[in-house]
Amino acid sequence: MSDTDGLASIGPAGPGQRIGDPERAAVTVALDAHRASGRLSAEEYEDRQVAVTQARTWADVQVQFTDLPAPYPTGMPPLPSPGQQLAASMQPAPVEAGLLGAVVPERYRATLMALTPFAALLLFFTAPGGWLWFLAIPIMGVLLYGPDGKDARKRDRRRDRDRDR
Repeated sequence: MSDTDGLASIGPAGPGQRIGDPERAAVTVALDAHRASGRLSAEEYEDRQVAVTQARTWADVQVQFTDLPAPYPTGMPPLPSPGQQLAASMQPAPVEAGLLGAVVPERYRATLMALTPFAALLLFFTAPGGWLWFLAIPIMGVLLYGPDGKDARKRDRRRDRDRDR
């Protein structure tokens, strides 16, 4: 921001810095230039424009310009160099917490965990093994969520959110 509106600028923008309507307007100007030069089809332009209206930080905006040459929006932090992008893409994908994490989608894990005691009870009365079937409850929890359970995922999300700030 300029000194003319009574607010002083702290410094150059970073990827995690939040953006507002003036920054979105600058992004629209840059996207218009790319559309006019034929780099973006009408569909690509519309998709990027929708993403920009929902963007909250410069990082959300930078994604829209990684495959485009200049011009870039005024005030946008520099794009990562190709070497930095390659290094980021080579980092291993996050591993799901439990062994079944890759098999069972996250939205179904809680339901599956809630049904496990009923399955154990049914097997207790119908199958040999008796009370041992109740061990399926904690075993299923470890298989679905890992040894640290949901707490590890919450801790990881909190750490990632704090790092982005």
